[in-house]
Amino acid sequence: MTSPLTRQLLSLACCALPALAQQPDLILGVFEGKDLDGWQRTGDAFHTAPFQPGAGGRFSGFEGKGVAWSGRNGFETKGALTSPEFKIQRRFINFLVTGERNLPAIVGVELLVDGRVVRAASATETSDPARLLHWRTWDVRDFASRKARIRVNDNSATGAITVDQFAQSDAPKTPATDAAPLMQETLRPQFHYTA
Repeated sequence: MTSPLTRQLLSLACCALPALAQQPDLILGVFEGKDLDGWQRTGDAFHTAPFQPGAGGRFSGFEGKGVAWSGRNGFETKGALTSPEFKIQRRFINFLVTGERNLPAIVGVELLVDGRVVRAASATETSDPARLLHWRTWDVRDFASRKARIRVNDNSATGAITVDQFAQSDAPKTPATDAAPLMQETLRPQFHYTA
């Protein structure tokens, strides 16, 4: 296993150098159809079909027409959305997300390998009234050829999460981050200065 800092430096190097022999992306979830395309719901937070915000609607920065949104049935609802099992066949997993800032197990996205959380991402970095979806990237090279699932969590009674465009890729959309190791998240300051 590589350290979070090593993964970040490798990811930055990948972003700066041209990728060699990139294979096409493998789509894991785009939420464009009449149903969730095999993603399983638990609880009552997520609706049975993708939400279509429309131009100038509730969200911005999404791709296509639809998103998976946990606030459609009311912000007090709770639940999760879990992908079908897939084999990790690319170096990165990219996706779009926005929502209440919280721990990934409360409101966020988690990658599970052998039923264990190995990567995670919080829903957003800042309070965003425009509800702009932001790209997140996980470096998953450590788990090549392993079976995995993605779980989108909304265990908050006051917020919601919106996701779109999950894909395995040989090219990262952003520098890879990981919020799975509590208090050791990627980019978390290790020293705090007081005036």
